[in-house]
Amino acid sequence: GMRLTNRSGVTMGVNKAFARMVGKSPAELEGRPFTEAFLFEGPASAKLEEHEERFEGRDFDEDEELQLTFQNGRTLDFQLSKAIVELENREPLLLSVFHDITQRREQEDALRYSEMRFRAIWDTTSDGMRLTNQDGEILSVNKAFCRMVGLSAEELVGKPLTFTYPPEADLEAKLARHKKRCEKRHFEEHEELLLTFQNNRTMDVELSNALVELENREPLLLSVFHDITERRRVDEQLRQSEILYHSLVEGLPQNIFRKDPSGRFTFANQNFCKLMDKELADVIGKSDFDFSPEELALKYQADDHRIMKTGEVFQTVEEHQEPGKPKIYVETVKTALYDK
Repeated sequence: GMRLTNRSGVTMGVNKAFARMVGKSPAELEGRPFTEAFLFEGPASAKLEEHEERFEGRDFDEDEELQLTFQNGRTLDFQLSKAIVELENREPLLLSVFHDITQRREQEDALRYSEMRFRAIWDTTSDGMRLTNQDGEILSVNKAFCRMVGLSAEELVGKPLTFTYPPEADLEAKLARHKKRCEKRHFEEHEELLLTFQNNRTMDVELSNALVELENREPLLLSVFHDITERRRVDEQLRQSEILYHSLVEGLPQNIFRKDPSGRFTFANQNFCKLMDKELADVIGKSDFDFSPEELALKYQADDHRIMKTGEVFQTVEEHQEPGKPKIYVETVKTALYDK
């Protein structure tokens, strides 16, 4: 938008673009004080006085960015350029050029917000993050990655990604593999690895890789290192515990089984399966009603409910009879199991 004003601030001419901006026709604007097109804080007369003083002193900012609100309520961001137009035998005029930068400002704000969110994640996450180029050069690392490898960002940036690994590792092969994967755009998105860093720290990590495509720039590789060492340790403890548990229940001479709250079998050792003359698969999911007369099954169910309600250990000698087989007596010990 372009506007010509005189020393007094009267609008002498506008182009169509300026008229569209303010929502008025050129005829409505020309011959009127420029202040009638805008909404200002304070009296319009003060703006006109300021304009006249600056005009006299030729004291105008050649370029400035500002936000203006028009009389129609529309608010826009502008880059405003001003220049005195000296015409022979005529009074000088002020040419003001209004370049709408609202969209650019919105994009800049969106970019700043995006960068702020990215920086918040980058700086505060407990996962190590590393950005490398196609040649394997480290371009950026976060604080968590520095803690993992025991080196500062200053020591890492500009170095090859292999710099964090001990010298005895096959570093050349690692770097060559990285370059080849970059060329083919092929990386494992998620993989679990055991890594040893230059500080001799060994860590189980879940490694996630993603290519970052930047316009008119080479793609970069973002690698996220999630420490799963503790999870692996707990998993191993659980595995060992389960091995010990199964060794125990299968090694004892007793018949051992487990039921869920609805009375269905969830586990049985081999001795119990032999007693029932069933395969384990034929026991799991079944109830006492599948193996015992209804009267005994009801008794077993009532005992189970009482044990789960009171938490007391139940010990007794009870009858046991499968259909078509003689009655036997067994010593039974039952106790409730808890998730926590």
